[in-house]
Amino acid sequence: MTKYLLTTSIFAIMLLGACSKDDPGTTGKNNNSNNSTATATLRLSVIHVDGSQVMGAQVDLYTSLSDFQNQTNSVKSATTDQSGDVYFDKLELKQYWFFVSFDGYTNAQSVTTTGHKLAKDEHLEKITQLRK
Repeated sequence: MTKYLLTTSIFAIMLLGACSKDDPGTTGKNNNSNNSTATATLRLSVIHVDGSQVMGAQVDLYTSLSDFQNQTNSVKSATTDQSGDVYFDKLELKQYWFFVSFDGYTNAQSVTTTGHKLAKDEHLEKITQLRK
């Protein structure tokens, strides 16, 4: 009888250990959630040479230098708000290039890239300047 209780106890402990809530692969309710969609956010501030903000500038986002240079295949586009800012959220974890234009001015001679592949949950802020 003692062997039976010992064997049953060991089996129960092993079974409970396999169902631990501390297992990083479980969520507590179910394990069907999609945790593989890590994203990042980019805030771009657009200013004139004198430092004033540019409201209404067109911003196009690209995932390759070639697309940026040819201004083709933009992945997202937006217009700067009253503060001269534009926000891109839920971005894939890639490096991005951005082209900004407003009334004949562009950011071609200023910051045009995130500079690195974005990291999970990163909130990157960049400033770019418009010139003729």
